[in-house]
Amino acid sequence: MRSLTKTYGLAGIRAGYVVGDSQLVAQLAAHQTPWSVSTRAIAAMIACTCEEARRFRTELRDDIPAARADLVDKLKGFGLSVVGSEAPFV
Repeated sequence: MRSLTKTYGLAGIRAGYVVGDSQLVAQLAAHQTPWSVSTRAIAAMIACTCEEARRFRTELRDDIPAARADLVDKLKGFGLSVVGSEAPFV
């Protein structure tokens, strides 16, 4: 599952997707709460599927480990403890 809100920092846009085994996706769909998708959310979803967005995701994926390590080092420099993880957040 992915959320455009998290990947692109699109606060307030309720749009995401799930990719997986067709039987699992069908089971998830059976429990999905129906709601309409706003025009802004649709526009964001279209924009996030273009080539420029793909390049952005690739750059983000490549840059996050170094940025995270830098943040962890700075936090430790302030005497704070940080939980070890490979997540893109601290």
